[in-house]
Amino acid sequence: MNNALQKITAKLNASKVHMLMADFTSNVSRYPVAHIDCKSPKRESAVLKACGPIFPYQTVFTTPMNDYANSVVLIMNDVAVPFMAREVATFIYRLERFQDAIKQANNTQELQAYYKQFTLKPKQLIDALVEDVKEYAERYGFEMDIKTLIETCKEHKIKLESE
Repeated sequence: MNNALQKITAKLNASKVHMLMADFTSNVSRYPVAHIDCKSPKRESAVLKACGPIFPYQTVFTTPMNDYANSVVLIMNDVAVPFMAREVATFIYRLERFQDAIKQANNTQELQAYYKQFTLKPKQLIDALVEDVKEYAERYGFEMDIKTLIETCKEHKIKLESE
């Protein structure tokens, strides 16, 4: 692995937000039917039918995760921080839509058990964002108002909800 790639990998692995997003995305983007052991073809058909309306909500996390990763790689000053807040807000917005879809769906027992593994909470992402930004501010020597950071995140999420 060349030196530039090692630096990028190290930056991404040091980001708490990116690690939360990557772990969640790698698990949530799998098609449920492929990972649920159904006892009969009838049960498998029921699971397939029940997961259909939810699956589109499972596949929307990669873009905000990659956008956040780009910001992590490019961060050298406070210019990238508002983008990071908006990327986290987008991820949270999509996470909440996914969680709502699970609640509203007519889930089978197998799907209910399957979806319980996804325990990521918006607060975890916000807390990780605050930790990441504090660390970047210290490393790169810039000031960052945490209240402004959180407010930027909330404002962008509200904007997404109104669209």
